[in-house]
Amino acid sequence: MAQGREILAIAAVVLGGIMNGTWNLATKDAAPAYLTATKGSWQWENVWLVFTVMHVILNILVVSCFVDSRTLFDVYGEAKLWQIVLMCLFSLLWGLGGIGFGVAIKTIGIAVGTSLVCHN
Repeated sequence: MAQGREILAIAAVVLGGIMNGTWNLATKDAAPAYLTATKGSWQWENVWLVFTVMHVILNILVVSCFVDSRTLFDVYGEAKLWQIVLMCLFSLLWGLGGIGFGVAIKTIGIAVGTSLVCHN
């Protein structure tokens, strides 16, 4: 049983690495036509909107698969108002940071943009 978990963990790390390395490929003109959404009338804002909506939907589905909805409501029910407000504020800031990162990638490119923004 433990060996199955190790294989699953390694597969998750490999999949995460692939996704981390290729997540913004769809916004680049040099990407193959079957991978890009920006050829034609799509602008980077459209790609980020689709990404954000799908991200929210997938997060809700994943969380609801692993956490009982009653437990989730209990967690939010026990939270204080200021904690909920802070969560919403930091979520907004996270979204603005994502938009800024998208602008940086579009402006200066994947390699330089990722290196500068991620401090590599």
